[in-house]
Amino acid sequence: MSKDQKSLILMLSNSQHSINRKFANELKHSLSCELIELKDYQVDFYSVDLEATNFPDKIKTLVRKIKEHSNLIFVTPEHNGFIPAFAKNIIDWMTRDEQYGRNQFLKGLNGVICCVTPATAGGGKTVLELLDKFLSFSGLNVKGTVLVNGYHENFDFKPFIEQVKKLI
Repeated sequence: MSKDQKSLILMLSNSQHSINRKFANELKHSLSCELIELKDYQVDFYSVDLEATNFPDKIKTLVRKIKEHSNLIFVTPEHNGFIPAFAKNIIDWMTRDEQYGRNQFLKGLNGVICCVTPATAGGGKTVLELLDKFLSFSGLNVKGTVLVNGYHENFDFKPFIEQVKKLI
């Protein structure tokens, strides 16, 4: 499969029983694509001092894997209106990778941002809007967002998976 056809799902939850992980796994099977768990790339919290002395190899590896794809699907929970702190930290580190230019590690890539939440209030919408701006700043061409709110047991993800398929 050429880069032009490759999609990658990035799972931004570190919760073992994440409803977002359930959605990401259904997406993976429906789209026949790779899924990367950001929790497998956890590193120390970013600081300028740490960057100067010890840029994590895990982050360089992750950025290289991302750049092998043309379409990214971010699947994230909502934590107080934003993504989980560990995921924000990993993205912060990736923006510092000089190989692709600071804040441009997503340049030339298309993306869809998804959030699954049991709530029906505005937290999910807020995280999608903020992550759209945050990732666009790093060069991502955000094709759209998909909000799955009001999640409950035995929820049918199929209509939302179809939305993602139309966007990528």
